[in-house]
Amino acid sequence: MTGTIDDASPLPEGAGSNEPDHEFDQITAAAALLEQAKGVLIFRYGIDADTAFALVERWAAETDVRIETVAHAVVHEICQGDHSTPTDPGLVRYLEEQLRREFPGVECETVADAVPVSAAVDHDESSLDGVADAAREAARRGVPLELTVDLPPHEVGQEPDLGRAHLMQRIDLALELARAVSPGIEVRLAKDHEDTV
Repeated sequence: MTGTIDDASPLPEGAGSNEPDHEFDQITAAAALLEQAKGVLIFRYGIDADTAFALVERWAAETDVRIETVAHAVVHEICQGDHSTPTDPGLVRYLEEQLRREFPGVECETVADAVPVSAAVDHDESSLDGVADAAREAARRGVPLELTVDLPPHEVGQEPDLGRAHLMQRIDLALELARAVSPGIEVRLAKDHEDTV
């Protein structure tokens, strides 16, 4: 035997180690996400796999983002209404508009569409911050903003109409704020609160 272990060529960096190949994992995760997005489009809109892939690919090219980003938005945010790992809200709105344009006769029935975004209005200044955040979320998801009213308990010696008048002003402010933050948004008072004001 002419060679020894000392004469052997060094192994390439990372070879022989027990660390997972992160690049392979990322490629696998991206491919799985793309398949999920294609499956959603196939199932919901009755198209074939090639058409579903072509749509995702086109949307990625038109918005100048990666295919995985479009796939994530379609699967998690549009269809599942999951905002734990958010995508760009502008991208989500664009994709929702493209779906409405591509499939005009099909209503998008998603978890996000099922329930309006709700915001409580009370005498506290911070409730208006909550209204602004809720208005942005409702506009992004394409659902109405529903305002609820939190009336304070009647304080001894205070005119009940004064509290109600102040709350009415707060509701008017909330409506103006919601429409300023998200023009064109549908804002409504929760049904069980309509007789409160």
